Amino acid sequence: MRIEDITQASSLTGLEPSAVATVIAVVPIADGAVRVIYQTPDGTLKERLLGRADEESVAVAISERPWSFDGDGESAHQAFRLT
Repeated sequence: MRIEDITQASSLTGLEPSAVATVIAVVPIADGAVRVIYQTPDGTLKERLLGRADEESVAVAISERPWSFDGDGESAHQAFRLT
């Protein structure tokens, strides 16, 4: 992820060792460097300087659901219909 693409309210991996962090603010420092203020899942505010070398380790967090309810409702209704 390019550091220019980091925005407020983004959920990112790579800022903390094994947690998803929420970006509070991004402050440009110099060309190719930003100061990221973020919140950890336990509510702690932290900051970190990021440069080009950090781009490979920071990514948008992807939330995965263990199950979903996006199937065809009519088919499910027919399959579980009590007679």
